[in-house]
Amino acid sequence: MPNPIKVVTIMDAEAILASANSDSNVVDLDAFRPEQARFGLQVTIGGTGTAKIQVYVSADNSVWVEQGDGDVVAGLAAGNAYYELTPELCRYLKVNVLEDGGANAITATLTFVVQ
Repeated sequence: MPNPIKVVTIMDAEAILASANSDSNVVDLDAFRPEQARFGLQVTIGGTGTAKIQVYVSADNSVWVEQGDGDVVAGLAAGNAYYELTPELCRYLKVNVLEDGGANAITATLTFVVQ
């Protein structure tokens, strides 16, 4: 029987000014205890700016390292998108959203999905 799908909102309509960034809530992956985990990230961007999405991982919720592959996406305009993630072995995960257009603010909602 497959693992149930769990959904957690980790950023909720966060206002991000031009060229600014914001970190999501931290996800403690130990709480999910998936045997063979699959991870997804649903992104909703509002406003007239564009977003760069980056994933950071940590073993101790203190020292954060950018996920090895770099950006999940850059230059993402307003709308909805979905990305499958393959995080490195870690206990904690967070997502950083940067308004990378440099001229206009955005809002960001991030939903983390685990199976």
